[in-house]
Amino acid sequence: AAGSSEQGAEPGLGAESDAALGAESVLWAGLGVAARCLSCIADVLVIMAGGLGGLRSGPAANEAWSHAYSLLEEGDLRGGVKALAAQRDHWLSRPDLLVRAARHYEGAGQVLLRRAVMSSQRFISIGQGEAPPLGEWQEVECPARLDLAGGWSDTPPIAFEHGGSVTNVAVRVDGKRPIGARARRIPEPRLLLVSHSGGRDSGVSTETGCDSLDDLRDYCQPHAPGALLMAVCVCS
Repeated sequence: AAGSSEQGAEPGLGAESDAALGAESVLWAGLGVAARCLSCIADVLVIMAGGLGGLRSGPAANEAWSHAYSLLEEGDLRGGVKALAAQRDHWLSRPDLLVRAARHYEGAGQVLLRRAVMSSQRFISIGQGEAPPLGEWQEVECPARLDLAGGWSDTPPIAFEHGGSVTNVAVRVDGKRPIGARARRIPEPRLLLVSHSGGRDSGVSTETGCDSLDDLRDYCQPHAPGALLMAVCVCS
């Protein structure tokens, strides 16, 4: 069993070795099922905390779990799950540790979901187009979306397991398409990412400068400044 009796763990917590590891032999879509297994383990850990230990939602960035995360990022599902179980043995003695372990299992599931979504790259090709003139803005706008039914059923892990169907309508706000982006080439070899809240005329904006590839490394961290804009640049 993956749980340690010395830490006061309940027996039977090693079931992920059969559940999550089985997904290694399936195609990329199976990562969604493996992620769901890790989420279920997180559920068990929270139940073991007995309602103590704080909120389940929270950071999952303790360095002790980084090795397991690295293995999952590299595609080693078997090694990653085993590393998670080995690290979990050290987090079973107190309710707060159990909750923090649950957060890291949730984070591990998110790693797998991200890899599953990124597998769609094999169906996308991007050609080399003619570069627009320096300083010339390229703009795009789109309407807002109102979900009438099925909202979020088209997102992982639900979509991977059951498919998803959403009914929505596109609307303008005050006669305008409220969502948009624009870009232009500048002489300097850098990215200057500017995000506006409430439109360009609102006066509320966030600027993020990227002078090297290292500045883009946290594009997959939602809390990082300019993460969505950086993700657009990296994926395109």
